Order: sequence, then C-alpha cells, then structure tokens
Amino acid sequence: MGANFTKKNSFAENCEQLIKESNLGHILEQEHHRIVEESVPYSCYEVLKFDNWSKCRYWNTSIFDRNRVILPTEDGGSDFINASHVDGDNVKGRFLCTQAPLQETATDFWQMIFSHQVRFAIRTWSRGEIQDDAGDISGMSQPSISLICRQVALAIVPHIAQWIKMPQNDIDQKNVIAAFYAICGFRQVIGAIDCTHIKIPKVGGNIGQYYINRKGYSSSNIQVMSNANLEIMDLVAHWRGSTHDSRIYNECHLKQRFEQGEFKGRLLADSAYAYTPYMYTPVLIPRSQKEESYNSAHIRTRNTVERCFGVWKQRFRCLLRGFTTKLDNTKLYIVALAILQNIAMQS
Repeated sequence: MGANFTKKNSFAENCEQLIKESNLGHILEQEHHRIVEESVPYSCYEVLKFDNWSKCRYWNTSIFDRNRVILPTEDGGSDFINASHVDGDNVKGRFLCTQAPLQETATDFWQMIFSHQVRFAIRTWSRGEIQDDAGDISGMSQPSISLICRQVALAIVPHIAQWIKMPQNDIDQKNVIAAFYAICGFRQVIGAIDCTHIKIPKVGGNIGQYYINRKGYSSSNIQVMSNANLEIMDLVAHWRGSTHDSRIYNECHLKQRFEQGEFKGRLLADSAYAYTPYMYTPVLIPRSQKEESYNSAHIRTRNTVERCFGVWKQRFRCLLRGFTTKLDNTKLYIVALAILQNIAMQS
C-alpha cells in the first residue's frame, strides 16, 4: 500500500496514464467515474461516518467524497479509503493525496488498516503519551487517536479468556506449583496476589471521593494474581481507589473458586489479607527461627506479583504515568493491556 501526492489539476491526466500502463488503471478509472457520479460536489459525508473518521491520517485535510477509492466489503464494514486534499507550502489544498492497495493486495487491505491502528495504539500506551502529543507525532487529531485506541482495545478484550486464565487441569497446576517451588522451596504455591493503583483523572460528583486513595489522588485499584513467570492469571479491574485490597478479594469470583476446592495449591498475599487455609500471609511478629525462615521464603516467593507489576508498567508506561481518558475507556484499556502483557510474556 502506498501514498502518492498529485497536483489536483493533474489528477485526470494521471488516471489516463494509469489506463495506458495497466489493468489497475482501468479499475481505478471506473471507480473514480462511479464515485464522481454518485457524489455531491465538495461533499464530505463519508469521512464523517463513525467507521471512517479514524482512517484520516492528515489533520490538515479537507476530505471530499469523490476523492476516494472504493473496495468491496464482505463483512458489512466501511468501504472508505483515505484520499484527501493536502496543503502545499504556500497554497492550501494544493495536492491530492490518494491511498489505496494494489490489485493483488486488495483483499488484505482491512487487515493492513487495522495493523496501522494497532501500532498507533500500542505506541501510545507503551510510551505513556498524552493523546494530543501522540496525535502531533503521528499527524492525526486527538479524537482520531482516542477512537483508534478504543477500537483496538475493544478488539482485544473479547479474548481475555484465552490469555488470562487459571491453570486448567492437574498438570497445569503442578507446573505452576513447581515453578514457584523453584524460587526458594515454598511448597504448594499456585499464585501470588496483590493490588496496584492506576492513576485516573478526578471523578466529579458525589462519587468522586470514593476514587481517592490513601495517597490522596484518584485511582482505580487493580487486583492481579500472577504465576512465577510473571504472567497474569486473574484480573479484577473495576474497583475504586479507596477500596481496601481485602474487600476486592473477598468479593471476587476467585475467592469462591478457592473455597470450592477448585485448586490444589495456595495463594501468597501480604498482611493486608486475612490468613486462610488456602491463602498464606506473613507472620507479623516472628518469634522463632522457623517463623523467620517462613517469612523470608514468603517474601521472596510473593515478590513475583510485585515484579509482575513492575514489568507490566514498564512495558506500558501509561499504567505508570496514569490515564487521562474517560473512566470507562480506562477500565477497558487496563484489561486490554493485561492481555497484551501475557501475550508478550508468552511469546
């Protein structure tokens, strides 16, 4: 897929030259004539459609309906391909920028469009860029960057069951337990659990106070259970910043699964959680060498979840810096980034 800049007054001549050179020229000419016949002069209806707005790569363009190329769609999606007027050095709208796939790659065009969107979204998340800054770098507007990030996240999140999951059978559980045992000999550990705060914009209204955590800023409190390989096995991402870690665990589905005996191993947690037969916490005041050794092994083994947070936030620095997006989008992005973290760790 390539982009060509052509003077507007030379567009017709270029179409004629394409006709002489290849069959592709005939196809483009036929499409161009059909679009001209069907479009109102200087209309911009197509670009204003929801599915099309994110495809506009140039923020300083005026995109007309007749300056586009049409592809057939099999999935009912949009047939819009970016083609627009671009400013010259001193003349506004001097060039006509058209962008379309080659004939042999037309069937892969929508996959290529989504690949570009994925790269923009991951770049924004991994660098922790404010969307205005990301838009300036990529040549797109902030609304386009926001829309792309949301579309990519919506495409990723439905795959959560494939990438974020507890051990599925006895063999998987034994492998997880063996990996934890190899750290420092702590037996029957199937996971390390803890919470981390992700900064969010201030929430207005009466509920805003419930998002303020103990450090005084608004956040979401995210519960994560990790294995010894720093992969996320369970995620709870909808609680407010003022919520205590133990409450999040007590009301999550994971606790019910442990109480029902679904897993043979035990969890390791810090002193914010209550000690139970399937959740081991440190001894607050050790009084013997055995208790000292237990605490030492507990700390080293449970540290995997802290390292998981560190790797996750370093890979996607928006988690470290905090989000500036709407709350619903923030929750969506956190889940999507957890899935991407596991994909990265397993690749």
